[in-house]
Amino acid sequence: MEIKPIRFLCALTLFAAFAVSNDLGGEEPAKAFLDGLRARGYHDIALDYLTDMETSRLAPAEFREIIPFESALTLVDSSRKQRDLEVRFEFLDRAQQLLRQFLESQGSHPKAYAARSQLGNLIVERARIKVEESKSGSAKQKLAEARKLYDEAFEEFSKLEAAVTAELDQIPIALDTRDKKQAALAQRRKQLRADNLQTELLAAAIREETADTVDEGSKEHAEYLIEAAGLYDAIYKKYRSRFAGLYARMYQGRCNFRLGKTKDALGYYGELLDQPDSPEEFRVLKTETLRLAMEAWLAPNERKYAEAIKQASAWIATVPRNVQREPDMLAIRLSLARAYQMQADDFVRRESGDTRTIAVSLESAKSHAQFVANEPGELQEDAQELVVALGGRERIQDDSPPATFTEAQIAGKKALDAIGPASERVAGLQNELSSPGAATEQLQQEFAAAQNEFQQARADAMASYRLALELADADTPPSELNLVRYFLCYLHYLKQQYHEAALVGEFVARRSPESAGARPCAKIALASYMSILESADEADRDFELDRPVAFALFIADQWPGSPEAIEALSTFVPVMVNADRLEHARSLTLRIAETSPLRGQSELVTGQAMWGKHLLQLRQLARLEESDAAEPGEIDALRDASEQLASTALALLSDGFGRLPEQPEVDSSNATAMLSLAQALVANSDHEKAIEVLEHENLGPMTLVGDANDAASNPLFIQETYRTALEAYVGSMKTGGATMMEKAKAAMTALREAVGSDASGKQRMLAIYVNLAQSVETQMKSASPEARQEMSKVFEGFLQELSSGSSDVGVLNWVAETFSSLGAGFDDDGETLDENARKYYERSIAASENLLSLPSLEPKLATQIRVQLASVKARNRNYSEALEDFKSILAATPNAVNVQIEAARLLQQWARSESQKYNEAIAGIPETPIWGWGKIATTTVRHQQFRDNFYEARYQMAQCQLGLANSKQGAAKAKLLAEAETNLSRTKTLYPTLGGKKWTQLYEELLKTIKSTQR
Repeated sequence: MEIKPIRFLCALTLFAAFAVSNDLGGEEPAKAFLDGLRARGYHDIALDYLTDMETSRLAPAEFREIIPFESALTLVDSSRKQRDLEVRFEFLDRAQQLLRQFLESQGSHPKAYAARSQLGNLIVERARIKVEESKSGSAKQKLAEARKLYDEAFEEFSKLEAAVTAELDQIPIALDTRDKKQAALAQRRKQLRADNLQTELLAAAIREETADTVDEGSKEHAEYLIEAAGLYDAIYKKYRSRFAGLYARMYQGRCNFRLGKTKDALGYYGELLDQPDSPEEFRVLKTETLRLAMEAWLAPNERKYAEAIKQASAWIATVPRNVQREPDMLAIRLSLARAYQMQADDFVRRESGDTRTIAVSLESAKSHAQFVANEPGELQEDAQELVVALGGRERIQDDSPPATFTEAQIAGKKALDAIGPASERVAGLQNELSSPGAATEQLQQEFAAAQNEFQQARADAMASYRLALELADADTPPSELNLVRYFLCYLHYLKQQYHEAALVGEFVARRSPESAGARPCAKIALASYMSILESADEADRDFELDRPVAFALFIADQWPGSPEAIEALSTFVPVMVNADRLEHARSLTLRIAETSPLRGQSELVTGQAMWGKHLLQLRQLARLEESDAAEPGEIDALRDASEQLASTALALLSDGFGRLPEQPEVDSSNATAMLSLAQALVANSDHEKAIEVLEHENLGPMTLVGDANDAASNPLFIQETYRTALEAYVGSMKTGGATMMEKAKAAMTALREAVGSDASGKQRMLAIYVNLAQSVETQMKSASPEARQEMSKVFEGFLQELSSGSSDVGVLNWVAETFSSLGAGFDDDGETLDENARKYYERSIAASENLLSLPSLEPKLATQIRVQLASVKARNRNYSEALEDFKSILAATPNAVNVQIEAARLLQQWARSESQKYNEAIAGIPETPIWGWGKIATTTVRHQQFRDNFYEARYQMAQCQLGLANSKQGAAKAKLLAEAETNLSRTKTLYPTLGGKKWTQLYEELLKTIKSTQR
């Protein structure tokens, strides 16, 4: 910690003085020196001193024990010097931690009660700060935090009361004060009883203050006040002969007044006002009581102005002149003025004709109000307003220009205070003018005058604050200078001078981050930057983004975890998303405190954007694969980037979903984010979690679509919701059984209605069905034998229900494909076909043949079904029949690469039982349109869109060579193995990346197998 030389010299001088005046031998006069530092306001030096004392051999052992306690007291003292409420709150928070540390380690120390009391008091102080902060925004949250702190403080005082009571119970009732030990016990008992009374009063006061954290008139508000009144009542009954008991009675009356029990309150106040006027303590008590009683007498439901006039006039006449200007006496005078005003108004309203009483009442009201108006303080402004209302003159203002920084600052504050009311008047008149027929000439003149008043107040404030900066000198406190800069920052913003506001605000935040105006300036600067961005041209927006983002990061670094940091980061997350700087958006999101609701919202926004970009990349990838335009490695790079983006999006969306509040905001942005999360989960095969998201009771896309919510009204959103739900339900059939089956059927029906029955709608449904069939096959392959049997039964029942009586080509085709996928789930590619696999293959064949018999079948779809049928026949080991089907199809479309691949696969599969078929799988069948893997490779290598087919063709050629080699012996086997190895190695040399991880891994594994076979 940096210490200014003069200040440090003062500290050393102070230490020397104590060293001389305290003859402590070798021990440092620790406590005296510490008290001296605190008394002179050197709190930072005092804290450093305490830190040094923790390890100093000069520190007395008993002093070292109380260092956490003394550090806490120092922080509490220092907190009261802080203007910034949040800084003050942080100091108190640190003090609280130290006190808890002291109580945990030194629970039986003589200062433990003091520590517990101090702990309770500072928690109350922290609660009051939260209440004060609630007046500037986030009221509900801040008051809830204050309420929690009040409850915590109440618990601490309850513990203190219990501890004190326990010690009191250990002290004998009868004590002989002539015995030194018993006399000490008697003194201790007296102190403990006083401590206990103070603790009880504080506990009751906490409950009364807690009522301020809930809505007035609410059930909770009443409950807190009733509890406080009960506690005060108990104290009064125990200590009615003491002043503390009488004060408890007064506070009980205050609670009753706040509860609306005005008569009960006045009854308690009456008891106290009947007390004698002396000694001095009674006068103080009665003055405070009368102040409260005046408020009750003048309440709308009482209007006992006569009693108020009688009591207050008598009291003012009796109290000494030297106390007439005390705050409570000024409050009584102001209430007396209002009582006289109320009396005059009442006489006028009743048309009593008693003009003298009316005149005297008004004159008395004016006199008492003027008395208060002449005294600086919190009541002065109210009193001045009352004087004017009673016909008095405003105080004459000095029109001479300010000559000092302070005068200019005061002038600026006065003008600034006038801006609010002027602005409200402008807004009110504007609303009146917008009403039909309200635009009268007089109203328009009033509106113009109000606008001039507002603009003049703003101009005066800005001119005064600018003058204040000019008049500042070396003695002007930096804190005051920064306060002026803050007001200038605000005024620039109010005038829509956003560049100037941002410049001033950022200057204060960066140069004086610990000052009271730093954080408000930071907020205004950010808001100004946002306004600049909104008005910037598209071409300039990227340039305009860099500075505010850098400033937002500065705020996050300077005040980590603070509301300002959270707001700064979360404000620029959507800005970064809109600018397509998604990694920046993610970086900002991850720096938002995890406890903030804005963290989850930012995760959803960023995750949804990343998922959307991932889908765009998938479409881009598909276009690249279908064209010859891709650069070397471009496809692999794009695929890797897309996979990484999908993974990141899923993580962000999942985290955001986990942070959803109980009642999240329902809008299109959140709805789209939830749909993106469900899609990402389905893509990740987490179907159960996807269903949870889709059916979320507030934000689930299925819930919103079902409720016809405006947030889910976009037709594409509806289609994607049903499609995603269908995939999730089908994917969950292995565990969800009949329930998922019914949901899948309902989703399928809704999806068909949503996409429409035109050609494009049918094509879209067909693509969806194909993806679903592949999903079923994947699930079957990954399931255990027992689970596979159960899954097949569920899917079988589902398919039979769908196909029964259906004439929809898409549905029937999906049934055929899915039966094939079920069969593949039981097919281990062995020579002997599993009976379950055969059963489902045959059902797929029957379904496809049924489809081909439909007269309305389009030729293109018919060809697709014939290819599918031939492939299923091959899987079912009907090789000859499948081969004839492929020959027939390829005779009409010999260049159909996908069909040639299926035919080559058929021959390769057939070769497992007849090894000579490997040659046909490689070279094709002469005098037929079937190419084989060799010609497939040479045909596809020239076209980028078929590059994946090329890699497969070369791979399968090597597989066929390996299979054929295993049917040979000696040199023939070695030759085939060498050809297979050369085939793979040459392909790897020419195409090092092999299109990505998939083929790279397969090629490596096959090469290892070939080499192990060669040994």
